[in-house]
Amino acid sequence: LGENVRPSVKPIETDELYILGAATSVGWSVWDAPAIDKKDKYIFEYEGWLNEGEFRATTKRKWGYHIRPTVNHAEIGADGIEDENFMYVWDPDINWLVTKAGNYHLIFDLENWKLKVEYSGDGKTDPEPNPTKPIEADFVYIIGDATTVGWSVWEAEPITQISHYIFQYEGHLNV
Repeated sequence: LGENVRPSVKPIETDELYILGAATSVGWSVWDAPAIDKKDKYIFEYEGWLNEGEFRATTKRKWGYHIRPTVNHAEIGADGIEDENFMYVWDPDINWLVTKAGNYHLIFDLENWKLKVEYSGDGKTDPEPNPTKPIEADFVYIIGDATTVGWSVWEAEPITQISHYIFQYEGHLNV
């Protein structure tokens, strides 16, 4: 009926740490959760995009080994993190909440049970590609294992332009 009681802080010994949740690219699939880079005995770092939504970390690709905030929906956004403290528990079922989508640098300190957050922008300084706009090109070449030149860009085979946006290749392709 009261506040969550924070367990005693003992360093978490692990070689693996993963991130999952609606804020990540894999959603809640613990089996597909991306690994976070181990930088030191107790330091793990994640750099990448986070969507708006919830996330948590886990020391195994299975349920039950969760790193969670000490309060539900501790906010993470452009100004950093609301509360750096975390817990290593099965319950309660609580998560961090990303309030602004963008590129983040997360530093999990498993010795002191702290999460540091740096926001590095939303990456929208360059215009997003428009899939309905044709690609302007004067030349198109083909390379790869299936071609006779392999991956040598210097020997790439030109593809014949048959109209402004249409290029056609005729020739042998290997398996």
